[in-house]
This record gives sequence, structure tokens and C-alpha cells, in this order.
Amino acid sequence: HAVTVLNLILHYEITRDKSLLAPIERALDYLQDAFHYKDGMTAFLNDRGTLNVGGNGISLLAFVSYTEITGSTKYVHLIRSAANGIIYMQKESGGFIHTLYKSNYQVHKDYITVFYDGEAMYGLLRAYGLLKDKRFLAAAEKAGDYFIENNYETLNSHWIAYGFNEINLHKVQICTKTINAPSKRVIEKCGFTYEGTLRDYFFMNGEYVGRLYFSILRSEYEA
Repeated sequence: HAVTVLNLILHYEITRDKSLLAPIERALDYLQDAFHYKDGMTAFLNDRGTLNVGGNGISLLAFVSYTEITGSTKYVHLIRSAANGIIYMQKESGGFIHTLYKSNYQVHKDYITVFYDGEAMYGLLRAYGLLKDKRFLAAAEKAGDYFIENNYETLNSHWIAYGFNEINLHKVQICTKTINAPSKRVIEKCGFTYEGTLRDYFFMNGEYVGRLYFSILRSEYEA
């Protein structure tokens, strides 16, 4: 929802089509109502009973963009509170707890996928750009240092996490050609298990090439 309304806002920025404003504002109001406040200044996106740091980050992109483009101050309090929520979920190391239980603010899942971290950091930077609260910039810089120290640039599990966490799949399967050694290395690095080969599956450039099958189960991904 947050990504969809963000795209509408960016489309409005380019086209200035005033017919987009009403659906944008309805969508933002709906998103605002999904936030849960721990106190008057700390808010979290409530995702079916869990509080999601990535959701806070993506929501900030939408609310900040709308505020900057329109000049409205309607969502400023929520922007500050959602950024405070991200700081609440930041560890001393600079990384983030990914989800908390709404009922007691205890850890639900310490880590789900690397893109939650990126969303949280980007949301903090956008909030800082609007509000100039140095706490938001300091938290984003701390996260950036953590990402560098932990080689986040090598992580590539976004689509796997999407399959398990958003679509609720039991198993993710991927295939590649037997001649594609670089692809095979990446698949294995992502934790997939080799299942088998369909021999002479493709006919390419005058010769037959096999097809390799790999998979990862939810239980293996969550281990």
C-alpha cells in the first residue's frame, strides 16, 4: 500500500494532475490509521499484530514526499513519530530489529530480510531532510556504518524474502542452465539445495544443454 501511494505521489509531482490528490490523500489517511502509537511520539506500522521497521521506512517515503510536494503539514507529527519508531528498533550495533509484537514490544523476529534495513535507513534520511532532526541523521549514519561493516552489498535475498514473507510460500524453486556456472554459484550462496538435472532440456547453438533445479524451504530459510 505504501509503495503504491508513493508511486501516485511521484506521478503527481511530474504531471500535477489534480485528480490524483483525492485518491492520494485517502490512501495516506488509510495508511496513517494503520499506525500504532507506543506513546505520543513513537509510532509503528501495525502489520497484523506485528510492528515492522521496514513498513515504517517505506511509509516515511510516502508521507515525506507528499509533504514536500504539497507543502501540507498534516502528516508532520506522524513523520516524526514513525522516525522515532525506527530509532526505537535500532540496535546498539546500528542494525535494526525487524519486527516487534504489538502487544508487548518484545522481539518478534530479529531479522527477516536485508531490504527492511535499507527501507528503515532511507526513511530516516528522508525524515531528516524534512525535519532537520539530527537524531534521524545520526541513526541513519550508524546504520550505514553497520551495513558496510557487515558487507550488505553482497546480500541478494530480497526476492526470496518476498516469496516467504509476503506471498507466504512454502518453497521457492529456481532453475538455471548447466553451462551457467556464475548463476549456479549465486544460487548456492543464497542457501538453495540442488534437486536434480533435466538432461538435454534446451537446444542452444547447435547443442543440447541441461537444466539444473534448486530449491529452498521455508523451514530452511527461517533456520
